[in-house]
Amino acid sequence: MLATIISTSGSTPAAAFSKMVVKDGGKSWLGTIGGGCMEGDVLQQAIRLYNADTAEIQTFHLNEDNLDQGLICGGSLDVLLEPIRREYIPLFRQMTSLRDEGNDCILLTMLDDAQRSKYKVVLELSPEDNQLENLNQLLQAKMPSLSSSASEVSGEMLTAYHRNEIRRLKSGRNELILEPSMGRPHLIIFGGGHVSKYVSRAASMAGFRISIIDDRKEYANPVRFPEASETLAVEFYEAFDRIAIKPSTYILIVTRGHRSDEDI
Repeated sequence: MLATIISTSGSTPAAAFSKMVVKDGGKSWLGTIGGGCMEGDVLQQAIRLYNADTAEIQTFHLNEDNLDQGLICGGSLDVLLEPIRREYIPLFRQMTSLRDEGNDCILLTMLDDAQRSKYKVVLELSPEDNQLENLNQLLQAKMPSLSSSASEVSGEMLTAYHRNEIRRLKSGRNELILEPSMGRPHLIIFGGGHVSKYVSRAASMAGFRISIIDDRKEYANPVRFPEASETLAVEFYEAFDRIAIKPSTYILIVTRGHRSDEDI
């Protein structure tokens, strides 16, 4: 079972997008949605819903009126609990691949009126899709059943994407949950000197995908930069034929000389 915080208001122990996977009948789990008795209650509900093979959105009010939940943060949150079916595995792998490559996407989950998860779809977003018309066409191609409400759904998708927040939308007897997933930031470092070594290490710990470029093999190699996803020992001007610049890309220029810095 997968638990996702899909909305929050006020002070909460974890933010929206926080996730927890419940495994082995509630005996083990990965991630967290805030801890405490509230999370323990979610574990119990996950077991119940797993046995019923259904999804459910649960609301928690973390205030003094609900002392039995063990958290008095003062806010409220909604948690989507849903079974992870085998057919979803390729979808999540697709999302992981898109994210790691620095590409943005949106996960659409449709729940029927009984809150059963009907299906999921991943829509990859490119800079050109940042327009309502393009999103309409993309949505109709992927989800023909939403043709009649494609314009409204596309508008909500655009809002979710720009605000980086999960949106909920009623579509007839169904409910759509729109969850944007932003591409992992990519840091390209020109220069493999001593400054780059520590910047690369810190940026990797902060979640960046790292590429190192230097025109000397002894300064651009996996041994010197084990955390980097790629190291290129090429002439600096040749590197631009080998790398992709995206909205999620950052470039740091710290070569051994100002002339190379200026050329790059």
